[in-house]
Amino acid sequence: MPGKIIDAHCPCGFSGGGSPGFELGEDGSLVMAYAESSPDQEVSVGTRRNYSGEPLFTLPETEAQRRGLTILPDPSLEREPRDRGPWHHYRCPLCAKNTMTLELVGFWD
Repeated sequence: MPGKIIDAHCPCGFSGGGSPGFELGEDGSLVMAYAESSPDQEVSVGTRRNYSGEPLFTLPETEAQRRGLTILPDPSLEREPRDRGPWHHYRCPLCAKNTMTLELVGFWD
């Protein structure tokens, strides 16, 4: 079902993105999330692996909560429909500073 494609960038060099939205079925809403872990601590989601500072995951909200991942809110839900960003001051998974920006770049269905 419907969702958004969001790019994330930070001045430290982090670049990633996610596709939050809603998926039919038992999982429901999809969120963007990342692991707040040391670089030597691996977090596996499905067949993909994430080390601190790697691209964001898009996964069901219940799964992100179960795994203890940090969930990034979908900033477009709190804005006017035509506001595509960029939205500022999100915590970066690489440098841990509130300098990451998120920007809506498209939609999926």
